[in-house]
Amino acid sequence: RFSLSFSGVFVAKIRSWFLVLSILPLLIVAVITYQYAKIAVQEEIHGFLEGYANKQTHLIDNYIRERTGDARVLGKNPILATIFPKLDHAFFNNGGDSPVYLGSKKEVLPFAREIITAYGYKNFHMISRNGDVIFSAMPGNLLGTNALTVPVKTPELSSAIRTALETKTTATAKFEFLPEQNQSASAYVLAPI
Repeated sequence: RFSLSFSGVFVAKIRSWFLVLSILPLLIVAVITYQYAKIAVQEEIHGFLEGYANKQTHLIDNYIRERTGDARVLGKNPILATIFPKLDHAFFNNGGDSPVYLGSKKEVLPFAREIITAYGYKNFHMISRNGDVIFSAMPGNLLGTNALTVPVKTPELSSAIRTALETKTTATAKFEFLPEQNQSASAYVLAPI
């Protein structure tokens, strides 16, 4: 007959060692699994964000293309082609407060406000060849200023005006934060009339 007798302390030490030996591999596996899972989640999030950014870029490009087309069509509108020379002449010869100017402005204001409503624009301006803002459908800081000589207020608008004048085609300003729009990002689309 064979009998072994172990003391309670010895049994407790063996249990402790087996526990340590069994937990250590589990801990190593958990750390490795966590690292692979972290990388997989990061790659999935990166892929999602990249796809979302591409979609948003596409939407913005389409929006700008549509607004540019709108401006091109409006630039060829006979109402604007008729009223613009009147406004321009009245503004420079009689001033922005003159009855002649205000009468011309009254002719185009309903049309301009309809454009704002129909297309969802913030404002509709008419700018002379020398950069003077001679008409604004909505009140704002630009009316009566020269957008070419005050580029600090609207540097992107100044650049787009120069482009439109040089190329005689539609030009789009980059988005910028404008004080007259309560610091919301805005962009101008210009078309020669």
